[in-house]
Amino acid sequence: EWTPSNDVDRTRWLLARRDGKLLLKKWATTKKVLLADAAGKDPVAARNAVWGLIGLGKDEIVADLAGLLTGPTAGTIGPVLAGCRHLLSGSDPNMQPIRRWRDRALRAPIAWGGLLDESNEQP
Repeated sequence: EWTPSNDVDRTRWLLARRDGKLLLKKWATTKKVLLADAAGKDPVAARNAVWGLIGLGKDEIVADLAGLLTGPTAGTIGPVLAGCRHLLSGSDPNMQPIRRWRDRALRAPIAWGGLLDESNEQP
């Protein structure tokens, strides 16, 4: 059986196995590795890292994830964050950057299922 030989591989392996208990036990390493993946160039790794961090449920990570919305992976991870209704409900000020990104980057659906943009904005 394959075993991970370093912290990066171990963290990704635990995430793939959905072993939240061990990921939380080694939180400092988990946070470091997954935030690096979320900020990296591989869109699949970035999305997986964001989903993993959200799934672990640590409130402290929200500000770190929101900070990534100004970086090169914003287009990859922004929709993931903006789609997490449980992150965006409530009044936590750390959610504001995510809400602003969502409001700026995603188009708002209108009543009949179309999309609003500058050319067909309704009064």
